[in-house]
Amino acid sequence: MRVFRALFGRGRAEAPCLLDPRVYDATVLHHELVSGGDDPGYLAVFVTLRPAGRHDAVVARLGDIIAPADLSRFGEGTHWRVRLFEPAKLWVAMLAPEHDDVLRAGRDLGGVRWDAEYWYWHEPRPGSPYTLTGDTSEDDVAS
Repeated sequence: MRVFRALFGRGRAEAPCLLDPRVYDATVLHHELVSGGDDPGYLAVFVTLRPAGRHDAVVARLGDIIAPADLSRFGEGTHWRVRLFEPAKLWVAMLAPEHDDVLRAGRDLGGVRWDAEYWYWHEPRPGSPYTLTGDTSEDDVAS
């Protein structure tokens, strides 16, 4: 169990990752193909931003998997508002509530809790269960 936790999870002494309520301005840096095994992969969106308390900008990966229909909106140099998971092994950002119109195909939260944690939906949908601004029901966290 110790080896598994060391490789794939956060130690018990580590603080849990929380989505910081602060919203940051971010600029799209580039897209990068992410895939593994039999997974067809997706284009991850990487952004630059300056988190509170830091003098230098950091590069973060969007945890939102942007649906192909909306990916063209995320061209290099475009500006978006994001929230960050902190503290995390890697910088992972989620689109802020004002971007609930963006279609998401899933989530990739690798680095937030475990090294690999992602999922896809059968159909793209707007909104984010992490900002809880969409309609909620017992069957679905948010739509």
